[in-house]
Amino acid sequence: MQIQDDMTFQRRSWAVQRAGWMVMAATVAAALAGLLGSGPLAGARALSADGIEASYSRLTRRSLPSTLELRFTPRSTLSTVALSAVWARRAGLERIVPEPESAVSSGGELLLTLRTVPGSPALVLVETRGESAGLLDGWVRLDGGDPLPFRQLVLP
Repeated sequence: MQIQDDMTFQRRSWAVQRAGWMVMAATVAAALAGLLGSGPLAGARALSADGIEASYSRLTRRSLPSTLELRFTPRSTLSTVALSAVWARRAGLERIVPEPESAVSSGGELLLTLRTVPGSPALVLVETRGESAGLLDGWVRLDGGDPLPFRQLVLP
């Protein structure tokens, strides 16, 4: 029995199959690298000239907890940490540890007044739970200094 081969169709089929394999391999590589969850590329760290260091997850999921860690060396007994109010609202701010002496929303920023020990390293944990999916641009500022920008992607 004679069977007709359609080599044009066969070559297209092989090309589509190879493209599918490449997409699957790229997805696995991205997952292993941390681009789809936890891993070496999932976390980020930013440092400002004022000495505040922010550690955060580049990628979070909606309705799952995430933590923004702020480290700095205070110069006085009261330190003021300012957060982007838009980021705090969209990120779903849940808790701040240690609890601030006061928290005031003013002019597009959330001002947190914290009791600190001058010259001793301070750690502030800002716990969030993503309210909406999308790109979140935020910033943090210490004692009226320059804002330190950061960006997160919240997946559905």
